[in-house]
Amino acid sequence: MLAHIAQTFFDTVFPPTEDMLLVRGLTPDTFRALAHSRTHEGVGSLLSFRDARVRACIHEAKFHHSKKAIELLGAVLAEYLSSLPQKPYVLIPIPLSAPRYRERGYNQVTEIIRAALPLISGTLTLNETTLIRERNTKPQTDLPKELRVANVADAFGVRDSTLLPNTHIILIDDVLTTGATMSAAKAALLPHSSTPITRLTLAH
Repeated sequence: MLAHIAQTFFDTVFPPTEDMLLVRGLTPDTFRALAHSRTHEGVGSLLSFRDARVRACIHEAKFHHSKKAIELLGAVLAEYLSSLPQKPYVLIPIPLSAPRYRERGYNQVTEIIRAALPLISGTLTLNETTLIRERNTKPQTDLPKELRVANVADAFGVRDSTLLPNTHIILIDDVLTTGATMSAAKAALLPHSSTPITRLTLAH
């Protein structure tokens, strides 16, 4: 009762956005039910970005560091990772540029992976230091399709490749648009990896 009163007061003072309300109404079970895996040009995706609930979670995790949105997306990611054959995997999030990381204070993909890992049994590790973004780029969504490949070309590099274990790499991002970012990141990792690299996004 007190929690409800407090929430009502808070919502009166700080009216929630539509995205916040959508995320608030979701549970891990209802959100996992939205999972719809598909593959587009070699990149797997777990959810449809056309769904307003999915977009709300992506936006709240990315721009507002919403704990609940991160946990919901982590639950979907955990379900997918739990379905993979039992073997070691290393999970590598697409990195932000240094200026964007300083501005935001976190990488939402890293946070989602961290939320997923406790829900999974098996040998999965997070590596957030080896793949780096060597230059700042314009947001892909701000550019027409024909300019997105050039925007991220040679944007990524590898720091201390000895940290890359001899195991299957899963490269993870939040949203797939043209796939240019994932392709550029994979190209940076390939010379340093003797194992397969799977590209995965949470939504498409």
